[in-house]
Amino acid sequence: MRRQDAPRPAARARAGFTLVELMITISISVILLTVGMPGFSAMIKNQVLSAEARTFSMTLALARSQAQSRKTQMVLCKSPNGTSCSRLSTDFWESGWILFVDADVDGTRDVGDDAETILRHFEGRGNGFRLRPTAAYTNYIAFGLDGRAFGSGDTTPPTSGSYRFCDARGADHARTVTISPIGRSRVAQGLGAPSCP
Repeated sequence: MRRQDAPRPAARARAGFTLVELMITISISVILLTVGMPGFSAMIKNQVLSAEARTFSMTLALARSQAQSRKTQMVLCKSPNGTSCSRLSTDFWESGWILFVDADVDGTRDVGDDAETILRHFEGRGNGFRLRPTAAYTNYIAFGLDGRAFGSGDTTPPTSGSYRFCDARGADHARTVTISPIGRSRVAQGLGAPSCP
């Protein structure tokens, strides 16, 4: 006797999106991106500003440690050309700076002097970026053999002061690198600043 075949199971429904479901998904994605993009852009700008301030702070820490280990003065000065220090009031720190061994302890780099080696060079930034010091560090910041800091505005250590990092958004988003009297630096938000820079 021939067995009857069991009934075949119903064909499975095909998986996928309908056109209406796809259009709804795309519409929601566009709305979320439109709402979230300004916040994401601000976050990126904050991270860039913080990274610039941390880089500067690490350079100050390097200058301090090198002054102590080499037993010689180290100087970080504004330098638009990347080879010598500038004392012009029209040149600003955001145009560039150099860190060098100040062998003759005069606060400026003697071009051609092999003893005054450049250890770090920063080429500068544009697009509304500003890096401005307090009066003590207008042209340079130096670290003596004991690691204490002093600047062109106060040549007797210890000197305390700060550098302010700003972008086109202004003072509310500033970052500050503060230098203590013993030469240590720290990065903090520069909130409460009356202006930027």
